[in-house]
Amino acid sequence: MRAFSLQWSRLNLSSKVSTVLGFAGGELGALLGFGIGGPAFLLLFLVPIVSLVSSVWLLFFPATNERRGILSFVSLTCSIPGTYLLALILLRLVFPHRDAPTGL
Repeated sequence: MRAFSLQWSRLNLSSKVSTVLGFAGGELGALLGFGIGGPAFLLLFLVPIVSLVSSVWLLFFPATNERRGILSFVSLTCSIPGTYLLALILLRLVFPHRDAPTGL
């Protein structure tokens, strides 16, 4: 077994969901952290980066079932702020003038 083989088929459904959410929330948080203020500002976005790292670990490295469960939990809980922010951004794109000062 290679160290960097794709482990997607070995994950159960909850681990797959937490991996996808970890990628979505972690990627957005890392991009925002690096885009706003550079590498020093990434410390404020450390939680989404932990989510991204946990998702990558789940996807590419072999682990026992217990370790997969722990990494899934970490990935899911750390992806909540980034996923929430992603949902707000998407809602803002769909409804751009809901809180306009004109009241329309």
